[in-house]
Amino acid sequence: MIALAGVTTIGLSGVSSSNHAYAAGPGEYVKNHAKEQIVDALMPLVDIIQALSYPIALVMLSSGGLMFMINQKDKGISLIQNASLGYVLVQLMPTFMKIIVGVGNSIGLIIPLAII
Repeated sequence: MIALAGVTTIGLSGVSSSNHAYAAGPGEYVKNHAKEQIVDALMPLVDIIQALSYPIALVMLSSGGLMFMINQKDKGISLIQNASLGYVLVQLMPTFMKIIVGVGNSIGLIIPLAII
């Protein structure tokens, strides 16, 4: 810091602490902004997949129940299990993606530190 006439102070660090958008550098800001834009663009597709998963799971569960009723128990139980597991995984897809992005961000921060 340099004091000019005892009134004004100028920082020599290169990045002002008050500018939060570029605190990590312009490259990091653009990368994070692009990632947010991609996620926002794909959210309608994720919403459509989640909305379609309910009727598909309903049909699969019903057909599994019918298989069970017509004495194909192994096939019916397998169909019910797979439909249930698939429905739960589709509904949790956004949560899994947030976890994967968080792990990727933390690994991305660790790797440059390991090189130094």
